[in-house]
Amino acid sequence: MKLASHPTTLACLLLLGVSCFAAPAGAQLTDLGAQVLTECAAPGDCLANEFFGDDLAVCDFDDDGFADLAVGVAEETVGPNDNAGSLHIFYGSTVGLSSAGEQVFDLDDLDLSGGADVGDRLGSALVAGDFDRDGFCDLAAGAPGKSVGAPGNHAGAVVILFGSASGLTGNGFRFLSQNHLPPGSSESAEENDEFGAALAVLPNGGLAIGVPREDFFEPSAGLVHLLSTSEPGSALDSVTDREQNDFLDVCADGNESEDLWGSTLVVGRFGASPSLVVAGALEDHSGFSNAGRVTVIGAPDDCFDQNTSGIADAAEADDLFGEELAAGDFDGDGFDDLAIGVAGEDTASTGGDTNGGAVHVLFGSSGGLTTSGDLFFDQFLFPLNPVPGDRNDHFGDVLASGDFDGDGFDDLAIGVPDEDVDAIASAGTVHVSYGGDPVFSEDENQTFHSDFPAGMPDSPNPNDAFGQALAAGDFDGNGTDDLAIGMPGEDLGTQGQAGAVTVLYGLDGSNGGFGTAHFNSATASFPEDPGTRIVVILRDGSAVLSASVEHSRTGGSATPGVDFNYTPGISSWAVGDLGFEIFGIQILGDTLDENSETIVLHLSNPSPGLGLGSPSTLTFAIQDDDEGGVVQFQVTGLAVNESSATATAVVVRNGGAASGVTVQYATSNGSAVAGEDFVAETGTLSFGAGVSSQQIQIALLDDPTDEPAESFTLTLSNATGGANLGAQTTMSIGIVDDDPAGQIFLDGFESGDTSRWSSTVG
Repeated sequence: MKLASHPTTLACLLLLGVSCFAAPAGAQLTDLGAQVLTECAAPGDCLANEFFGDDLAVCDFDDDGFADLAVGVAEETVGPNDNAGSLHIFYGSTVGLSSAGEQVFDLDDLDLSGGADVGDRLGSALVAGDFDRDGFCDLAAGAPGKSVGAPGNHAGAVVILFGSASGLTGNGFRFLSQNHLPPGSSESAEENDEFGAALAVLPNGGLAIGVPREDFFEPSAGLVHLLSTSEPGSALDSVTDREQNDFLDVCADGNESEDLWGSTLVVGRFGASPSLVVAGALEDHSGFSNAGRVTVIGAPDDCFDQNTSGIADAAEADDLFGEELAAGDFDGDGFDDLAIGVAGEDTASTGGDTNGGAVHVLFGSSGGLTTSGDLFFDQFLFPLNPVPGDRNDHFGDVLASGDFDGDGFDDLAIGVPDEDVDAIASAGTVHVSYGGDPVFSEDENQTFHSDFPAGMPDSPNPNDAFGQALAAGDFDGNGTDDLAIGMPGEDLGTQGQAGAVTVLYGLDGSNGGFGTAHFNSATASFPEDPGTRIVVILRDGSAVLSASVEHSRTGGSATPGVDFNYTPGISSWAVGDLGFEIFGIQILGDTLDENSETIVLHLSNPSPGLGLGSPSTLTFAIQDDDEGGVVQFQVTGLAVNESSATATAVVVRNGGAASGVTVQYATSNGSAVAGEDFVAETGTLSFGAGVSSQQIQIALLDDPTDEPAESFTLTLSNATGGANLGAQTTMSIGIVDDDPAGQIFLDGFESGDTSRWSSTVG
């Protein structure tokens, strides 16, 4: 094995066992708030050997802005039917995924499918996309063991559940098999085809369905059906079949026995337009059995294996190149890149571990995927790297991409479900490598297993298979992807291998938290008169964790104990609690003629998982009212009848009564217009010594027209004599029509030839 484009890594590998990893920097996946999901509402609900979490898919099925999680339970017993399979749906929210509102579907719920049977294995493959193009995400679930046409033939089927504002629904579901395809395919259901063993979402509501054991010229050569949706509401109304013989111009060999072509599928925009990548991990070529190969369909057609020029390794028997695939823009150039799992690779960097496993990454470009700069690495690049000689880990057996640190670059999660944790066989591990510039920098890599880091909610056990399935999505709505990890071998109580899913949450890349705490404004201003003023701190974003933040005074010109009293403190929120917390500042007031003074407050020390939002500093101004006082309207709104001669606005002065002050005023048009509904006024209002209230009179113009209510605005400005303007410097004055009833006017609601008003002048 050769590691390309990683000189630092090569230096570390020469040390064999010396750590070359710094602590992860910035926002990343974290063990904070990690949770475990099961299918058990109560401990007694779990059953052994159901392998909950064997497959996962993510989408926002109810379009509420939070990603939701579908869990396949292919070995679920339904009624008397072993391995019939089921689907469990968990919905996202500000607290992340929750069992509240969990949905469960099986083939007994979907009558047109013929009901659940032994060996259906519903949930063996899952993928989510908008297949009817109605704006809601839908779920396609493979049941590759479903019998179609003849009892016990296990030809395979796919069920599609459609999304809605209330989530997925079984109403109007779609049942697909090779006997239930739209026009365009010549294939029909045959024994053990495994139709639906792999699925991928195509652009514009399309669906790719792998049939890896289809006998196409050769036994189990494999086939892929490409279904498309022509227009909204039509949901998969045409199909095209593709096989390896279609690509002999770019890919040698064609259909061969036991290729299982179509066992793994992924779609990405690797060039100018999207492409489908189809893997045949059991492909024999170059004299090696099961060496593996991948075929790219579209933009342009292409073919890659480990003997392709520029690939950073060579083909060997049982490498399983293409065992798993994932697409993501890891380098941020606008083109997706392709991660290819080589689960059977014998890894030289760890002492020749048999089946240690490795991953290739091919980068996208304007011309499509290229071997230039091919990255090739194994799990020795990650924390908790394996002991040399540790065999059969199958690193790269499971892959998923998502932006786990919120930096705009896709990241790669790698499942190693067969990894031994210390002496615990096949407990499983997940590694995460972060995209960016440079791509997959070693000092940012992370490793997780059931009790590492320390906040993980479980402990490793034999055959847990932690990492057997991976799926990424923003379950808590904080703008950063989270990671769902299937561990289908998890024992629950006395029920062996009942299965579970661990969920890791990603910190927001902008603030290092799930949600944020901040003041509701950066500035506030109040008169000096004595009393308590309220300060508001808001928590928004995700509420996966309970949270707290400290508030304290960090400066300002006002003097504690003389101008104000304030006690530093801590504001806190419970899990799921979003909203505001308040505290008070007591303004003392004095009789000194002085400038306005300030109190500067600051938020600090947020609890783990809580970020500081903006503003985190509040400048609180105390307006001095001892020279001229504070001048403002008594109220901000007034309504008067049109027949009144005048509208009277009251202006008040708080404090500063010993001096004389002035303030200017002016009217401005609204729906009421000066000269038609009122007389425009501008002027200066004077407050003599000891005067705290004055009036402004605005003349109104009455007319006989029956009309809706109208309004205009009166504004204060330019206070003099040491006075300050208060918060209420504008007033809206409404003029209510009070002409005799029975007249007709048009108000814009009429339609056709008939007014909605039927009265006439009497």
